[in-house]
Formats: sequence, C-alpha cells, structure tokens
Amino acid sequence: DPECAARLKAAQQEEVWERIKAKRYDNLRHGVFVKSVGKWFQTDDASRTQYLALAVMPRLPEKLPWKTMDNSFVNMTKALLGELMEQMLVDEQADFANAERHKAAMEKADKPLEYDYSDGWTANFDEQPAAEFEEADK
Repeated sequence: DPECAARLKAAQQEEVWERIKAKRYDNLRHGVFVKSVGKWFQTDDASRTQYLALAVMPRLPEKLPWKTMDNSFVNMTKALLGELMEQMLVDEQADFANAERHKAAMEKADKPLEYDYSDGWTANFDEQPAAEFEEADK
C-alpha cells in the first residue's frame, strides 16, 4: 500500500531527524577548544550558565582561576571569556548547518533508518585531544 509506505517513511524520517538533533545537542556539550590558550573548556549546560553570568559582570575578579578539561587551570579574563563564547557560537552554527545538511540528505534516502549522519560535526574533547586538534588545525 503506497499510502501506508509513505506514512512509514515519514515516521522513520521524523525519528532520524530527532536522532540528528540529539547528536547536534550532545556534540555541543563536550567541550570547546580555545586556541589562544590551547585548552578545552567545558560546555555542559551548567558551564554555559556560568559563562553567561561572567559575561554580564562589569569586570571579573583578578586572577580568576578556571579549570579546563585537562584538569589544569588558566586565569579567566574578559578577553578569554569572549573568545570562548565566540568559539561556542561558531561551533553551534557549524553543527546546526551540518544537521540541516544531514536532514536534507536523509530525506532523500530510500531507507531513512539506515542513513549515516556521523560525519561533519565539530571536534569535541571526547573525540580529539588538544594536541591532535592543534596538529589538525595547522
């Protein structure tokens, strides 16, 4: 039945689209690399809230130690915070565009549940340690 097949395919497409969106959301919660200090910073929801709180402060305390994902500390400054937040935005936009690219390709696939949406995502700490990231960036 073509009508039943079309409904099934639409349901499968919706399921895969939800998986792609979940991948996008999850990917952006596994760190952001800040080139100026060569460190990965947390990007989970709690950390994002802290960054926003720091961003609205007129000035930060001097020598504010901030723990990075390799368990070392750097001094958080307004300039570093700005770079960190800018890179988060750049990564978010790149992953948004990648998700939309995958959605369009998946919707053209005959078998949506078999569509591979694993490529094209921004790097994150779990997948690429900083040294490898720096080397790949050269």
